Amino acid sequence: MLNETIFQIILAAALAVLAIMRIYYRVKSGVFRESQFTERESNWFLVLGIPTSLTWLGSLLVWIINPEWMKWSALNFPVGLRWSGAGLMVFALAAWGWVHHSLGKNFSPTLVVREHHQLITHGLYRWVRHPMYSAFFLFELGICLLTASWFIGLIGTLLILLIVVLRIPEEEAMMIETFGGQYREYMKHTGRLIPHFTHRQAFSNPESL
Repeated sequence: MLNETIFQIILAAALAVLAIMRIYYRVKSGVFRESQFTERESNWFLVLGIPTSLTWLGSLLVWIINPEWMKWSALNFPVGLRWSGAGLMVFALAAWGWVHHSLGKNFSPTLVVREHHQLITHGLYRWVRHPMYSAFFLFELGICLLTASWFIGLIGTLLILLIVVLRIPEEEAMMIETFGGQYREYMKHTGRLIPHFTHRQAFSNPESL
């Protein structure tokens, strides 16, 4: 029971840190009052993504309040494996912080490129084009291991699939439309979510360093 209480505290603290980080960078980039979605967003992503996100967040809140309420979805994970989930969450939060720092005022929670936006290719962007999503996937995996709940893992996986299938293609189309050949060249040297291990060197754009 002591471990369970500690895990509840860790999850609550991690979500609080994530929320504070997101609010801070939204304010810093001047988009705090901006809607989470734009007209460019896929209708299917809105229809499926919003209820999936709310279900995922709701299940996390329920688990934080009382894991017994979600005992029906409990998995018999070893304590060590669950602690590794906590480690993954910390790693993901650190990666998120690095990504936000790299983006600076280029951060936007919506599918929109503003006049002052630049193509960022330093930091984690040297290796992957969507490190923020990569960090989220690690965070979700960590949550699944820590909570040991197949339901939380399933809903999180559905959310990840929606991002990969519906959100990322729209985002990359927008970037190609805005940055053209520069972004296409960037795509050749970077992975979408994980690095291209076949490339010996990370992408380097002198203008962004």
